[in-house]
Amino acid sequence: MTSDFLKIMLFWRDRLKKLSPELLEGRGLNADTVHYLTHVGLPYDLTDLNGAIEINFYFQADQITYREFKGINYCVIGDDTGTNFAISTSDNQLYAVNFEGEAGIEPVCFVNSSIDKFMECIQLFIEFQRKFSDAHAGETELTESMKTEMAGIDKKSIANPNTWWRAIVDDPIR
Repeated sequence: MTSDFLKIMLFWRDRLKKLSPELLEGRGLNADTVHYLTHVGLPYDLTDLNGAIEINFYFQADQITYREFKGINYCVIGDDTGTNFAISTSDNQLYAVNFEGEAGIEPVCFVNSSIDKFMECIQLFIEFQRKFSDAHAGETELTESMKTEMAGIDKKSIANPNTWWRAIVDDPIR
């Protein structure tokens, strides 16, 4: 077991699926990103999100693609039914990329500094969703607390209002 990612592995348990190393070889991702994806993996069951966010991860060769967008190469690993989750091969950070140019959606939106930080933020979001459903009051306090904890995981993920996580956390409909 990879001790660096123990918290992630314990949270998801048997719902993580590792990517095949062949899908990632020679594509420009750094060793840490490849190690995470091939030794820890991504969750294939995200029902814990209870429909608050729609996230789909990819596991097959025909799903995981490499695309260039605005001069940057990306490894596409999933989607949120509006944009693709893509890891930049230049900085190995995760972005929500609107490859299709759908109106009203930013072309590139920062998500997290790394794929493992994304997984930690998803876990935190799930934990707070559970608290929201149990709380009768104090939603504003819970939201602020979630932002503080998310900043502790990955300060850049919540640092400005134009990040993917800020759009999710600040949306009062969720």
